[in-house]
Amino acid sequence: MSGPPQADDGLRRIAELEAELAIVRREVDGRRVAEARWRYLLNNSPFGIVIYRPDGTVRDANPGMAAIYAMTDAERELVLSHYNILEDPQLAGTPTGDAVRKAFAGEAAVLPTTEYKVTTPIEQTFIHRWLEGVIYPIHNADGSLREVVSVQLDISEKTAAQEEARASVRIVRERLAELEQLYATAPIGLALNDTDLRYLRINEMLAALNGAPVEAHLGRTLRQVIPELAPMAEPLMKGVVETGEAVLGHEIRATPPGDPASEGTYLLNVYPLFDEAGRVRAISTVVQDLTPQKAAEEERLRFEAKLQHAQKLESLGVLAGGIAHDFNNLLVGMLGNAELAMQRLEPDSPALRYLEGVRAAAVRASELTNQMLAYSGRGRFAIEPVDLNALIQELRHLLKTVISKKADLRLDLAEGLPSVEADASQVRQVVMNLITNASESLGDAPGLISVRTGVAELDAETIATCVLQEGLEPGPRVVLEVRDTGCGFDEPTRQTIFDPFFTTKFTGRGLGLAAVLGIVRGHGAGIRVTSEVGEGSCFTLYFEPAEAPPPSNDVEAVQPAAARTTTATVLVVDDEAAIRQVSRDMLEDAGYRVWTADDGERALELLEQGGDEVDLVVLDLTMPRMDGAEALKLMRAAGSTHRVVLSSGYGEEAAVERFQHLDLAAFLKKPYTGRALLDVVEQVLGV
Repeated sequence: MSGPPQADDGLRRIAELEAELAIVRREVDGRRVAEARWRYLLNNSPFGIVIYRPDGTVRDANPGMAAIYAMTDAERELVLSHYNILEDPQLAGTPTGDAVRKAFAGEAAVLPTTEYKVTTPIEQTFIHRWLEGVIYPIHNADGSLREVVSVQLDISEKTAAQEEARASVRIVRERLAELEQLYATAPIGLALNDTDLRYLRINEMLAALNGAPVEAHLGRTLRQVIPELAPMAEPLMKGVVETGEAVLGHEIRATPPGDPASEGTYLLNVYPLFDEAGRVRAISTVVQDLTPQKAAEEERLRFEAKLQHAQKLESLGVLAGGIAHDFNNLLVGMLGNAELAMQRLEPDSPALRYLEGVRAAAVRASELTNQMLAYSGRGRFAIEPVDLNALIQELRHLLKTVISKKADLRLDLAEGLPSVEADASQVRQVVMNLITNASESLGDAPGLISVRTGVAELDAETIATCVLQEGLEPGPRVVLEVRDTGCGFDEPTRQTIFDPFFTTKFTGRGLGLAAVLGIVRGHGAGIRVTSEVGEGSCFTLYFEPAEAPPPSNDVEAVQPAAARTTTATVLVVDDEAAIRQVSRDMLEDAGYRVWTADDGERALELLEQGGDEVDLVVLDLTMPRMDGAEALKLMRAAGSTHRVVLSSGYGEEAAVERFQHLDLAAFLKKPYTGRALLDVVEQVLGV
């Protein structure tokens, strides 16, 4: 039988309940602390955290998620109340969608790295976000799915840095590839050497300049590869290694490998390369081949020298032509007055001898003017096919009288030599001048003078060595060569031997070779000179072959004309008063009526006033105010049919060719004698 409850049992039960309550309180407090900690971590985590219910709706999302997706508070609340990840159409069929389905099926999954484009709420611009993370399920005690947690990390900065690093690597690789290509294809020589001067790198250009392949250089020094080049380059390279100072713009001249007959010019630059401690760790060598530029510069200087020489010759030619023209006018007066005086003296007058001396001196002076005209290139007269062999044979006996008695003259004349288009009298002068010059180079010593003719092919290389090159074209030429064994001359002398009045003799006019040059120029021929001091000289002339054979040497005898009387009127037009006076006296003595004019304008006035009375006009070519050329054109333009004899100290061929359309009756070359003037007038008028 049980008794009433004891007080001790109640107390014990109360104590047990209090203990249980304390445990519950501790558990509640622990949960509160854990919840507070979880909420703190959730709100302050740098990760984007979203907690999904089992049905896919959002239970919670921390501020980190809103920051990642640039959401406003309103947008975040909208996601919390309406978004369902299982119904998001953008995830269907994507790796992210597969990971979500896997997590809701109860298995954790890794969210793939994904690029998101989101619109910022303030600036309304697209921004890029790169995200990675995990998604995992949380189960209840009974194993059922309680929730799914998605944790994402914004790796945009990391991704950008990686992309920037990859871009930098790509750019570096591209630049290295460009440098490699530049190194390989650079038109200059490039090399890298260590401090012992061994080649670490060398490009194809420098290897080619050194005359050895790239492989033959690597690991070896220049002295080991090309010993002959080392003394010029290695001291410079060693100096850069020792001092750390670059060598810039150093020119060296060396024989290119495989071409011992030539010499090249190279520009050398050597630069030091330093390590972090400031020590020279290697040297870079840059070599530029200046040989083509040097050759071009030398060619330019040669061309300029030739141009200056040609301009000098042209200027001197104009001067010589002008002097010859004025001198011819004076000689006409001298010859004419001497002849008139001789005609008026008795045959036994002692003055005749002196006047004959004056006339002879004037004739010799006219030869000097011919030389001056020849130098000026305006002395071409009668151009016709000329047989050089026959011309030289005709001069042979005369030549022996003008050369040194100790000189041996030998002729080597080629058989079947083609004729040349030339003025025979001028070619005779050339031969005489060249042989006289050769004789004088022998002096009083015995020696040989040889004259050779032949046919040769004139090529571009030979043209480049000729004194006169303008207008010369490659092709077959008739060659005239005069060689001697005399004293010869050096290069500076060779540059001046054709200048007027240049001579190496103590006395002499110095016009011989100048006239030769003018004649050769006037014939469009070439002339080449070779000489060495003490070894003699050789003058080689190249003439264009003629198409027609030379004319016959048979000369028809000229019968003296019977004396005739005439009343013809001749108009003499010349700016030189002495010529007008002498011509008047000569023609009036022969029975002609004579009018005179001092220039073209006055002549036109006389013809306009009384042109019907004039039967013939003797017209000077060169005059002040209006020259003969302009006067003749105006005469023909006005309908004048007067017969015109053109008078000039210049060549007949050029004058006739220039005025052939103006119906010239004849040409009278200055200086002329009275007999020559009368002969031309009588021939034109048929007297």
